[in-house]
Amino acid sequence: MFGEVIANVMGNYRIYAAGVFFDRYKFENDDGSVRELFGPWAFRRQGAFYAEDQAGYSSMYIDSDWFRQAKARHGANFFGIKRYKLRAYVRSNPKGTSAVRHEFFPIIYRAAPYEVGFWTKPHFRCDGKVDAWVMTYVSPFFGLDSLRTRLEFRGVTTVDVPLSFLELNQCPMPFSVPNAFKNTARCDYLSTKCAPQAGFLFMRGSYMCTCRMGFEYWHSDGKFWIEGSLLELEYEKKRAGIFSRFDHLTCRRGQASALYQGYVPIFLSVSVLVLLKVV
Repeated sequence: MFGEVIANVMGNYRIYAAGVFFDRYKFENDDGSVRELFGPWAFRRQGAFYAEDQAGYSSMYIDSDWFRQAKARHGANFFGIKRYKLRAYVRSNPKGTSAVRHEFFPIIYRAAPYEVGFWTKPHFRCDGKVDAWVMTYVSPFFGLDSLRTRLEFRGVTTVDVPLSFLELNQCPMPFSVPNAFKNTARCDYLSTKCAPQAGFLFMRGSYMCTCRMGFEYWHSDGKFWIEGSLLELEYEKKRAGIFSRFDHLTCRRGQASALYQGYVPIFLSVSVLVLLKVV
């Protein structure tokens, strides 16, 4: 298990720490004995990688908010868990020119997809090891009970990602989406709609406002959308009471629809005149 968490940290530079935390009496050793707690955790510091067992801490990890929240959600609720099938092969010779099936083929298991997990609030991990502002992604994992007849909650896995490597999504989202930055975009929702822009790490304004159907972009700057960073800047100017273009960064009504509506009265007037002459 220590190799697993170290591999997670070494395999992705965006991950500062990773851990696997078992619930009480859910980890079984090779000899069949059971441990009360087992929490292998790995982290990086100054280019080196370390691992330790957090079960030996004076404050137990099972009392942490993220562990208790995951257990409260999935201790007896397995909604959203997906079934996976792994067809594993092993090399039958050193060159790997042929492969034979694994002893257990196929391997079928159930695991939580990304949507089942959750992100914690931004926090500063001040433990003398990571010492950085991070957000922790927490996901539960499951296994069969002692009778191997039903699924049960076994523990959680965590990944610590620094805020500087995360992207903000300020666009509107349903209330059920756990995003502290949702619904904060400055788009004019009467004439535009919000779309996130990838590649801007932990930065306000990483979105664009595109025109809705029936509206058009009327600024001659070679684009067809309004930059979120520009909206954020102009909004701050407006709040400060200085000259700002914030109220003008919208899309205007499409000229084609306006001309079409203007043609209707003219067409009706001509039709009435023709009818009067005929009569």
